[in-house]
Amino acid sequence: MTKNEVWKKTLRRTILPVILVLGCFLTDSAAQTDQSFERGDLRTLTRAAYEKLNDLAYRSVRVEENFDGEGGAEKTISEFVPPDRRHTIIEKKTEKGVKTDEYIYVDGIGYHRTDDEDWQIIRGGSGSGSGNGSGIGETPIITEERRLVRGQIVGKQKADLYEIVTTHKFTDHSNIYESRVWLNEAGLFVKTESKTSYGISKKTYRTTVDYEYDPKIKIEAPEIKKQ
Repeated sequence: MTKNEVWKKTLRRTILPVILVLGCFLTDSAAQTDQSFERGDLRTLTRAAYEKLNDLAYRSVRVEENFDGEGGAEKTISEFVPPDRRHTIIEKKTEKGVKTDEYIYVDGIGYHRTDDEDWQIIRGGSGSGSGNGSGIGETPIITEERRLVRGQIVGKQKADLYEIVTTHKFTDHSNIYESRVWLNEAGLFVKTESKTSYGISKKTYRTTVDYEYDPKIKIEAPEIKKQ
């Protein structure tokens, strides 16, 4: 997988679920609830916030969890320094413990290592992706609730919460899709959360992403051992 493909994949997994789904409630005594926002409004705000990330030094921590009795979690820590320096650490829980993949991109050169192995230069490659879909013969009854809560305190930042909860009701079960986006006064992501609960399988999946904007982030090329 090429350097840009890996990084774009990380961004897609971090941002696009929020943009596409637009489905931990945090409260503050000064927060005010307002129902008046449309899906299109939120879509515009999230896309603008996504574009702003191209010009800022930031760190994001993405945690993927499932609650289906199997456990499991994946954590992705991403750092970016404009215009193109990137550092990503992906931690996956396996039967043998935690596996770590780390990527660094500096001055057009990509580097990768697994766990504590030596750094290797990424020499290109190809990646492939596939999507899985499932359908149910019965057409569900779909309902949607939208909520805007202004002035919450999240991660020591003041932010507005945009929340969408969509329910697909079938004869014998319901699937619930929840999306929450917290944006600060500058229109930047503070936190996002997407959660899906499948009624027939009793499985729930949740992904949260927390953002930190820090101009002191530094990303340097690692030392490559001579072969």
